[in-house]
Amino acid sequence: TDQLVSQATSNGAGLNWEDAFLRPSAANVNSLILALAEEKFPLIHVGIRTARTLLARMADHTATLIETPQLTTLIESAELLEGVSAKTSGAGGGDCGIVLAEPTVDPAVIYNTWQQHGIQPLHLNVTQLGVGLEE
Repeated sequence: TDQLVSQATSNGAGLNWEDAFLRPSAANVNSLILALAEEKFPLIHVGIRTARTLLARMADHTATLIETPQLTTLIESAELLEGVSAKTSGAGGGDCGIVLAEPTVDPAVIYNTWQQHGIQPLHLNVTQLGVGLEE
């Protein structure tokens, strides 16, 4: 994570971070929080996809690898299903992605596709108290 942040910072020295990334990201996060609180799935998916777009734009401007080919597969294979959105999670570089699926989506369909591509799904539960492994 530190290495990716350093690379993005040094490569993006001429980038207006406030206008290009920070302000739009903050606005998107605020919209996403409201959408999550109200369980407005279409708006949640817009927020997740907007975050991915903003990260991709930042990666392009800073020549920083955030979304590896395997993460792209994780995201794009999940988003083939209706009611699903996905993006990288963390600092990028290939280690983690997240998927938000509506309750009507069968996670086994996503997991099977990922496993065919060598992607190991983590079975997590998200609650108001945080995230934990399913038992």
